[in-house]
Amino acid sequence: MVMYLQPPRSGVLAGLARPTFVFLAALIAAEAVVRIRGPFAGAACYALGFVVLVNVTFLAYRRFDGEGSRWRLAAVAGVPFLDRLLVLSVPPFRWGAYEVSALWGLPLLATAIAIGRPPLVPRPARLLGQPVAAARFGQPRPGTSRILAVQVPITALCLGVIAAVSLPSDTARIEGGPLIAVAAVVFAFCVQEWLYRLVIQPVAAEVWGERIGMLTTSALVAFASIAALSELVPIGPGVVVPAVAVSLLLGVSTTHGIPLAVTILGRGLFTLCVVLASIIR
Repeated sequence: MVMYLQPPRSGVLAGLARPTFVFLAALIAAEAVVRIRGPFAGAACYALGFVVLVNVTFLAYRRFDGEGSRWRLAAVAGVPFLDRLLVLSVPPFRWGAYEVSALWGLPLLATAIAIGRPPLVPRPARLLGQPVAAARFGQPRPGTSRILAVQVPITALCLGVIAAVSLPSDTARIEGGPLIAVAAVVFAFCVQEWLYRLVIQPVAAEVWGERIGMLTTSALVAFASIAALSELVPIGPGVVVPAVAVSLLLGVSTTHGIPLAVTILGRGLFTLCVVLASIIR
């Protein structure tokens, strides 16, 4: 189990406020370009943001000799930009006459394996272990952990059913398709969830504390997953609200010490419900 130091003093947090607002503004602006100008222009904006954050990470690492949290924050801030860049630019999965945006999960998997270790994550857990300590919420007893491990995917499945039933009545973008294509979509979203919980949540928890770190990571996962899901199905409030709820659920469960395997299962079940509903409709 990874144990974190106390969150930084208020002065340090205040010093991070301005970069945080700049990051959020850049992320929102890049997504706005996607919606207004199209995927190519949006991908260019995300690529620019990612390159800038890579350089900021390198400069901060050199300046502080690899110590402190600023360079780690810059590094994990680049993950959402890279995520969206891959979704928008990686060629679609093709199976005969059928195609769907799903192959971005493969480079995202390589990214998770490459950066989910020291020096970015100082003391990483096993790949499907528990990367976030449960100090603030309390360590659950083994019996409680088993109960939560069952309840989390079931709740995610129920939220997926709600999102599936709430899909807009427009013509679905996924019309038929082989099982392997559906599996590729679910795999991509599971990798996305795994990367954020394995890398971003531990770093955010180390800097801001586990509660704020969990909320921050869950918000980023919700943003990235909804944006990627919009490439597959029509998005409305009935899909957005359950998607946000499931991201928060998985964030809380991770902070409680539930293994990442359960978190990934929950994301997979939620995505499967939405995709299958789009195919059936």
